[in-house]
Amino acid sequence: KKTVTFFLVVLLAVSLFTQNDMVSAEIKPKERSVGKKCLEITCTMTYTTQQCSTHCIQMGYATGDCLPKEAAKPQPPEYCCCYFEK
Repeated sequence: KKTVTFFLVVLLAVSLFTQNDMVSAEIKPKERSVGKKCLEITCTMTYTTQQCSTHCIQMGYATGDCLPKEAAKPQPPEYCCCYFEK
């Protein structure tokens, strides 16, 4: 009877230890790096951010936005830039 009880306690301890490892692995968020690729498509009143985003998604990117090519000097024109995860 003592052997069976000892075996069950060991089994319970091992299962709890393994379960804690699985839970902690799920909680930790992964670092995500986002990349950007600007296309040679100029955004206008007729080609909007929504159309840019749709175009990027159709090309396999996560999303898109109309942005200046150089963030350091944000001057018009704005181009369709697509975002992806690295």
